[in-house]
Amino acid sequence: MRNYFNNFVKQSYDLGNRLHQSLVEGGYLIVSPTEVSTRRFTQFRSANLQGVTFYIKEGQEKKTAPKELPLSFQTQTAEQLSEFTPMHPPPSFPDQKRSSPAEEAKKEFRVRGSFFRAEMLYNKGELQSAINELLHCDQSISVIYLLTKAYADSGEFSTALLWCNKLIENDRLGAQNYYLKATILQEMQNLQEAQEALRKTIFIDPYFILAHFNLANMLRETTPPEASVYYRNAKEQLKKLPYDSILPESDGLPAGRLLELIEIIEREV
Repeated sequence: MRNYFNNFVKQSYDLGNRLHQSLVEGGYLIVSPTEVSTRRFTQFRSANLQGVTFYIKEGQEKKTAPKELPLSFQTQTAEQLSEFTPMHPPPSFPDQKRSSPAEEAKKEFRVRGSFFRAEMLYNKGELQSAINELLHCDQSISVIYLLTKAYADSGEFSTALLWCNKLIENDRLGAQNYYLKATILQEMQNLQEAQEALRKTIFIDPYFILAHFNLANMLRETTPPEASVYYRNAKEQLKKLPYDSILPESDGLPAGRLLELIEIIEREV
């Protein structure tokens, strides 16, 4: 690489030297803007007039650059420069004010979506807005879970089931994921698969009270003895909780109220 560079410099110098010899003293050398070089034309004195760089061959007595070029020279210079004018000059970009880090963060926040904002919209019942917000969020487990619930609450059960399967693929040990799938399947009247999803929920988390309760409800008509087992399991867990304790995935149902409901059902059976 160094030899290549040295050869290039030498060739450039030889070219400048030949051009210098071919000019009369006081002659002008005009080159294109891309050929302006302090290495190639060291034999000349460079001058600049009206934005044009050119070179002057000096004799024994140094000459000063003219303050104004003759009209014929100005015409020739313009013609020569036009030959080297690019067909497509580089585009000029207007000065843009750079955004502050806080403004950039806000832009990214708006584009990518906010799980916090989506959760607020969901809790307010603005399901479609929550869905739109969640679709612009990174697909974390929390985002997919809330997106599944939002679609299910909107009555779009087929779409909700697709997202729920994706949720389970990413979190196979989340008992709440199978419980959510069971509720969707139950709404779709696919009771057999709903029961299987509830059994998986209980297998992963034996203390998932609502899974015991819902599975007992589904088995009450077909296999009452098995339903009684699941009712009993739910009651045993409920008795350990304060009356006002809100059950997970129950939409605000207190433990004491569910215990009373199970006792009513058992008396009717």
